[in-house]
Amino acid sequence: MRRCAKEEKNPPPGETLESGKAAGPKGHSFEWDILKTEDAHTPDGIVARKTVEWMEKLTRKGKPFFLRAGFRRPHSPYAAPKKYFDMYPTEGIPLPGTSPDEFRRILPAAVNHDPPDNPLSESEIRRFLRAYLASVTFMNAQLVVLLDAMDRLRLWDSTVVVFFGDNGYHLGEHGGLWHKNSLFEESARIPLIVAAPGRRARGQRSACLVEHVDLYPTLADLCSLKPPENLEGTSFVTLLDRPAHPWKSGAFTMQGRGKERTEAAREIDFVGKSVRTERWRYTEWDEGRRGVELYDHRRDPGELHNLADDPRYAENRAALSDLLRRGWRAALPPRA
Repeated sequence: MRRCAKEEKNPPPGETLESGKAAGPKGHSFEWDILKTEDAHTPDGIVARKTVEWMEKLTRKGKPFFLRAGFRRPHSPYAAPKKYFDMYPTEGIPLPGTSPDEFRRILPAAVNHDPPDNPLSESEIRRFLRAYLASVTFMNAQLVVLLDAMDRLRLWDSTVVVFFGDNGYHLGEHGGLWHKNSLFEESARIPLIVAAPGRRARGQRSACLVEHVDLYPTLADLCSLKPPENLEGTSFVTLLDRPAHPWKSGAFTMQGRGKERTEAAREIDFVGKSVRTERWRYTEWDEGRRGVELYDHRRDPGELHNLADDPRYAENRAALSDLLRRGWRAALPPRA
């Protein structure tokens, strides 16, 4: 298994690696690896099993506890034991349903990386996607270790469990976008599952809009704790009982752009801001100076057709621009 320091490093542009390929000078790593070890000896496997040890210790104490387990996978570089790769034959991996023309239509500010100097072949894309699927399945297996412990320790009737990701992910959509750092739906939307004792909507899905900032007040609410009054988030406990209850009118996302495109964390040059409603996604880059995007999710869930300059949608654009500027206070759930 590679040392963590090497896994963290983005490979040099154009270099073909033992298990994948690097992107261009401002791109992302396409590296992956088949690990020659068992789950329990991988970093994520160790996290899962150490978490179970803590669950056992804290349960024996008989006092309330908060415990967080963070898994690295499926973050790149994709790495998992061989058995997870074997679940996905390379020839059966579908290619992204996209074309280079889509990439050329994207606003320059909206692109999260430059086109790679060494474009991936269809075979390389399939191997890369296979590694991604293997990493996801591997992570799921570590999650099962925790859920099995929940069963064994009989914690479900007294424990709130939240599963979520920190960002979405591109897998070649929009003509070849990969990884994160965009304001498209694939990057801005996250997985979120909440299991809480006594809630009526068990096993149901909700189409309502929630945000990362809502997690803290929701957990406090479920634990009968009073959160600080200055929070921007809103408890969504109501949705755990009534998943179709009228809720937020918008969810907000922000993405920085550095002077070197993907170096946003080092030196911010400008910012993109986006609001997602039940029907629309509206995005302004650099307060609109570097472009505006408007997508109708009822007709265009893939966000392929930018309607921002279409006069037929001028009123929609104006209303969404106003909501974006007014911010989260203008999108709060209706008062009961």
